[in-house]
Amino acid sequence: MTHAVLTIPPATVTPVCPYFSVCGGCSCQDVSYQDQLRAKEEWIHQLFAALNPRESLPILGSGREYPVFFRNKIRFSFIEHDGMIWPSRHPKGSAKADIPVETCFLQSEEANRIIRATAAHATTHNWSLYNPETGSGWLKHLLIRQGKRTGEIMVVAITDQSPIPGLEEWLHALQAAAPVTSVFQGTSWGKDLLEITDVHLWGAPHIHEQVGDYTFAISPQAFFQTNSEMVTTLYNAVAAAAGSGGVLWDLYAGSATIGCYLSKQFGSVISVESNESNCTDGALNIAQNNVSNVSLRQGLVEEVLTSAFIKEQGIPDCVVVDPPRAGLHIRTRQLLGGLSVKRLVYVSCNPITALRDCRELVAAGYTLEKLQPVDMFPHSWHAELVVVLTK
Repeated sequence: MTHAVLTIPPATVTPVCPYFSVCGGCSCQDVSYQDQLRAKEEWIHQLFAALNPRESLPILGSGREYPVFFRNKIRFSFIEHDGMIWPSRHPKGSAKADIPVETCFLQSEEANRIIRATAAHATTHNWSLYNPETGSGWLKHLLIRQGKRTGEIMVVAITDQSPIPGLEEWLHALQAAAPVTSVFQGTSWGKDLLEITDVHLWGAPHIHEQVGDYTFAISPQAFFQTNSEMVTTLYNAVAAAAGSGGVLWDLYAGSATIGCYLSKQFGSVISVESNESNCTDGALNIAQNNVSNVSLRQGLVEEVLTSAFIKEQGIPDCVVVDPPRAGLHIRTRQLLGGLSVKRLVYVSCNPITALRDCRELVAAGYTLEKLQPVDMFPHSWHAELVVVLTK
């Protein structure tokens, strides 16, 4: 099926990053931020127009004129260049990270100091770089997570399965570069970056981020929205969309952040999540925020939401879904389509799969009440959205 096409505005500003012309990390630093927002808003509204939303709202964006250093999570690869090891990014249209860089404007100045310190240490200690084509080498990439409001920083070296050469010296180099809170080594076999075993090397076992009145724990591989500046805006939009009532189902719950955030609006919240790291963080978030009415169930949504579960729990007043980019599993779409849920709030980072799912839900009897774009990804053409459906 043909979809609305995003119209890219002309370049009108000078990119802040010296690598913008070759790096694939950003796609539109040369477009003014207001033009970025307008283009995304028009695209989302046109994309969903055929579903006749009763209300298509303006996009919610950053209050800054030109956002930089907004991400709380980033990965850097490394490359040998001029006899030294350099941090590297991937070029436009390629997944191979072979552009040597010294700085990046996505996460923070602290992150830039961390990657430079790690590259220098890797050079002096002869760290071997992993080559996915040959399977040789050791260092795959560096993951940096950061609590923008707490100031806490986590560094994770993603490697093949062997000890870190010069570990103590590297830990000292990290602490000299930035106020690092937590350091891990994440190991995996070969090209596999899905099954990572995290070993806690130093510091705290988690970092934290504050969203509204809540403080959330973040572990190395758990999901957390990557734009700390905008996550409160997003969650406030979800809270307004959800309303209030007796029971809320929080599906694809991540680390139960939305469930906790909406807990004061409902008598009880059932959060369902499949990822073990997310569930571990979710249990901690529920406990440390003293939230007594959120229960967390581990499992695939399409397997937890059985007829026995529905018979036991009854029909909820509201369902919030925040699925991965692939969207809702077909069984979940069918199940939700067959339930008479008063209000369904769909949070999506992929408007195309959200459109597919909402089209099926509308065909099953839902009405698309509200469409709310949210800009979580400045300087790219990605967009988040919150869709409200009623039945």
